[in-house]
Formats: sequence, structure tokens, C-alpha cells
Amino acid sequence: MSLRTGVQNTVAMVFGAWVLIAICLQTWGVFSRNVMGWSTAWLDDIQRLNFIWLIWILAAVAYGTRGLIRLDLLQTALTRRPRAYHSVSLAITAFEFVFSASLLALGTRILSTHINSGELTVAISLPVWLLTLGFVLGCLLLMIFSLRNAVRETRQLMTNAPVHHEGEIAMEVEDAVEPEAEIDTTTREDTEHGPR
Repeated sequence: MSLRTGVQNTVAMVFGAWVLIAICLQTWGVFSRNVMGWSTAWLDDIQRLNFIWLIWILAAVAYGTRGLIRLDLLQTALTRRPRAYHSVSLAITAFEFVFSASLLALGTRILSTHINSGELTVAISLPVWLLTLGFVLGCLLLMIFSLRNAVRETRQLMTNAPVHHEGEIAMEVEDAVEPEAEIDTTTREDTEHGPR
């Protein structure tokens, strides 16, 4: 197993366990509040922290591994024209970089305000800046991954590299498949005794 695969497996296990714990805590919170009638204000603070960190960090990881759903109709139409395909991909990636950098700038301003104010959550006195830190780290990861993708697309545009697009691969496979042979519907009895 390579180092990259080991790191990916470890990250997947850590975040998988984190999501499982968050689900269990949320289930307990709903059960205790609605069935038992107990107040679980501390759980709201913990879950807010969990959700912000998990949503932003995992969204960035999914983007970095191309695990997000994308609508790439324009790119699919350009698979036979590598220069145009890579130009459009680079423009999209540049937009993603600017968007994530804008979010990061906004997040760092909010984080700075929270750190300077020393504000705490109501139930368990958790520093509010911890909530904002998950957002900032997620935006930073988005920016890093979009920069990496921009470098990759620029390199492919400069070398006029062929397009490796899933839709293109599927079309090549469909073109290579030969039509099915006609199915013989005669039975064993037909061949032994002749047609009835």
C-alpha cells in the first residue's frame, strides 16, 4: 500500500468515525429532548461545532478528490477539442479559486472578530472562534485544491494534452462494442425431432 493510499484510508476512517459520533449525538439529542423531556443545550453547541467542521472540511476534501457532482455539459461537448476543453476547465477552476479565496478572506475577518471579542457559547462556554475555524480551514483547503487544479489545467493546456473525460471514455467503449449475435431460439427438441 502506498503512502497516499494509507493517508486517504486514515482520513476516511477518522472522518467516518466523526460522522458516526455526530449522528449518534444528534439521535441522543432528539430522543432526550422529545421523548425523555431532558434539556440538552450542551449538545447543541457540540453539534454546531461538528456540523460546521464536517460540512466545510468534507466538502473541500470531496472537491479535491473530484467527488462532488458537477454539471459539465459544456466540457463534455468539447472532449474532441482538447485546447477548448482545457481552456474552459481552466476558466472554471480560476472562478473556483477566486470564490474560495473570497470566502477565506471573509472567514478570516470573522475569525479575527471572534478571537478579539473572546465570545463564548452559552451552554458549555466553548470559544466561538472554534466554530469559525472549521469554516476557515475548509475554505483554505478549497483554495489549495483549486490552485492545484488550475496548475494541472494550465499544464494540460500548454501541452495540448488529450482529454481524459469519463464521458469520452464511455463513448469509446460504446463504439468498440460489437452488435450482439442473433439469439438462437430453437430448443433441443426442435433439433432432434424436427420442427413441429
